[in-house]
Amino acid sequence: MKKKLNSLILSYFDIAWMSRFDGPGHRVVLYLQGCHLRCPWCHSPHSQAKGFLLLNFPAQCRHCSRCVQVCLHGVHQVTADNHIVHREQCVGCGKCIDACPVSHRDHLSGALAQAVKEITVPELWHVLYPQLDLLRSIGGLTVSGGEALLQSEALAGLLQLCKEEGIHTAVETSGALPEKHVKDVAHLTDCWLYGLRPTPLYTPPHAEKITENLSFLAKTGSRIIIRTPVIAGITDLPVSLDRIAAIMRANELHEIQLLPFNRETSHYYHALGRECKVSNEGIVTSKQIEAVRVFFQEKNCSATIIQ
Repeated sequence: MKKKLNSLILSYFDIAWMSRFDGPGHRVVLYLQGCHLRCPWCHSPHSQAKGFLLLNFPAQCRHCSRCVQVCLHGVHQVTADNHIVHREQCVGCGKCIDACPVSHRDHLSGALAQAVKEITVPELWHVLYPQLDLLRSIGGLTVSGGEALLQSEALAGLLQLCKEEGIHTAVETSGALPEKHVKDVAHLTDCWLYGLRPTPLYTPPHAEKITENLSFLAKTGSRIIIRTPVIAGITDLPVSLDRIAAIMRANELHEIQLLPFNRETSHYYHALGRECKVSNEGIVTSKQIEAVRVFFQEKNCSATIIQ
């Protein structure tokens, strides 16, 4: 899928998710498609690719074989008790979704679904504005991903519309991109949800970009909330926590949100025919996550656990 200059590629079924945990107040959360980091604990692997992705939920399949009949590329293999998807042969036409009696391109409740939707900024604004208008005094728009800043040019157009209407904006990012992507939207963003997870996975050049971009944003005056996934045995190690605290201290930042490993993470991996690299062993206990919270509290940080 080749994105037009004035359009955004979304994880479509999350086009306007309502949340109280993704920025100040009540938020409309928009998820953009595409991420280059491939974190092994990612809870939304369907948001990583840039183009069409076919998701398959076998439990919803009626085994009617209509997908087999319309597909010209041999993607589907259906038996009385099984539905196998050969994704390497898929060209992303979506005909199988249209033919399926329990599926729809705009929903995720059926046997088959597409994980991306391209939409122009004006069209998207038409969908979002009525909700944002209701929330303007108690929240605003949060743009997440994937990695939201990979589409920074078109995103700037959406954030500009928010600014003109007095809608509070927040952007979630890893910061692991060239500075240009950050500068495209920095003047239009009221709050940053900045992901810090300095484990051995984040080696040069990502490490430098993460700290350099954070340093730049810290000087803009925008509110910055650090967000850290707490994965048992991976990101909760003392060396990682010490590094996060040091980066926050260097940039005079004092807010951090801790996100425990999502118990439902494997759901979308299975729908993509992939294996989740982080098993349930990554789930932290209440005692473990509380210990991380106390660690940051003792570093004079306001630490909140996001469940």
